[in-house]
Amino acid sequence: MTNNLSAKKDRFNTIEYVNSTGNGKDILILKLNILKQNTKERFKKESTEKSAEEQASKDFKSVDDPNRETARGFTEAEIGSFIGRIK
Repeated sequence: MTNNLSAKKDRFNTIEYVNSTGNGKDILILKLNILKQNTKERFKKESTEKSAEEQASKDFKSVDDPNRETARGFTEAEIGSFIGRIK
């Protein structure tokens, strides 16, 4: 199973592989669900001086991810249809 799911053909081939072998089904579903995320976590400016031990979830903020799949031409519905094809 490929680690790169950037093209539609990669996704179709991987789904076909998973459906025929049964290998990696859970991993593929997880990867496709991650592709639907539109934000990523960034450090708040005032929290950059903290050590790793002092950092907490309140030190991060969600920002739009310019590299998200939906910005590269894949809609959430389309990614959902890929998940629906997995048996």
